[in-house]
Amino acid sequence: ECDLAGVSAVAEILGRSDVSTGWLFVQANATVYNFGPRLAPATAAEIFPGPASVVAAGFPVGQARADVVDGGYRVSGRWDFASGSLHSDWFDARVVVYDKGERKTTRSGLFGLMSCLVPRAEVNLVDTWDVTGMRGTGSGTYTVDDVFVPTESRMLPEAWAAEAMRRFPHAVSLLAAPYMGIAQAAYDF
Repeated sequence: ECDLAGVSAVAEILGRSDVSTGWLFVQANATVYNFGPRLAPATAAEIFPGPASVVAAGFPVGQARADVVDGGYRVSGRWDFASGSLHSDWFDARVVVYDKGERKTTRSGLFGLMSCLVPRAEVNLVDTWDVTGMRGTGSGTYTVDDVFVPTESRMLPEAWAAEAMRRFPHAVSLLAAPYMGIAQAAYDF
């Protein structure tokens, strides 16, 4: 483990040399930071078996959904901007939950959102990422079509929503660090 200043410093140094590498460093660390402590130990060990383990997380496009079935969910959808998708072992499929065709809601009446972790073998990568300067992030699109996700391979937002605002300033400073590095490199040039 490392404190925020240490992780930011490393991301800035990496960004100074290659902004894509710095960005992926931040994304990989954010994934472990967000998922690792919220998974059952056996599930965490499966998803993060070693230091090179990466989970890609994209943004849902259109109707990304999980239908409740015995023992888990059937997941389908499309996600864009999945940094690290070219070398990820697992993918975060953020979905709206449906039970018997009805969209579930939380106690406060919001959509029943959830993150489902899907192994690479069940994911279709779509090459949509052609961005100057950040091409190395591999932040393309992925789709999942009717894949079974067991209950233990999902995370409910309620498990981490209370921490989100507390963590928000940390996330912003980490996301800025690789760009601070590349800006310093441009200035020094």
